[in-house]
Amino acid sequence: WLGLGSSARFNIPGTTENNWRWRLVAHQLHPGVTHSVRQAVARGGRLPTPHEETMETTPDSAPNTVAYFCMEFGLDASLPIYSGGLGVLAGDIMKAAGDQQRDFVGVGIFWGEGYTVQTLDENNQPVDAYVETSRDVLEPTGVTATVRIRGADIPITAYRVIAFGSAPLYLVEPIDPADRWISRRLYEGDGDHRVAQELLLGVGGPRILRALQLPIATYHFNEGHALFAGLE
Repeated sequence: WLGLGSSARFNIPGTTENNWRWRLVAHQLHPGVTHSVRQAVARGGRLPTPHEETMETTPDSAPNTVAYFCMEFGLDASLPIYSGGLGVLAGDIMKAAGDQQRDFVGVGIFWGEGYTVQTLDENNQPVDAYVETSRDVLEPTGVTATVRIRGADIPITAYRVIAFGSAPLYLVEPIDPADRWISRRLYEGDGDHRVAQELLLGVGGPRILRALQLPIATYHFNEGHALFAGLE
């Protein structure tokens, strides 16, 4: 449909660098393409109604911001707070929302050592290493909240990611380094540890959004890790 050539692709099989960077921009969608896409969407019954297409938010109307919760976000290899497909999907959604200037925010956790960096030793056996995650693209929000975990009130804060063309993404973290066992590594620990991580995301995330005074209309959970937000 688009005739963009082989350079317009999200990834190149067999490579580990410079993937997931290509983005379609508006001027590439000429009228013939948009008409064909619209027809295909209509055949699938996915076109918005005229009312949905013309809805606008006014100062007196209800908020329409979507808060997108996920345990991992794959925005760039330099911010390794993701493990695989779930994070890459979440990262792509955040970038698309940013490109389209959607009323959309993401909420996740800042993982102090991210996910494992795996290499092969001299016997070609996998070796896991955990590297401290860079904070170079994080901006402190200055807001705080508390989450009760294991009978203690844990003070938390959040950082905003300021790179990669993403919609606003807020990453929650305990303030006290002694409490950062919760957010040290993605998907670390036993069931009790995982529940603590999910409390940090599902309870701490909405409280941070309220501290930021962001009115949210819809809470979207990418898988069930943020389920506690439904109760909060």
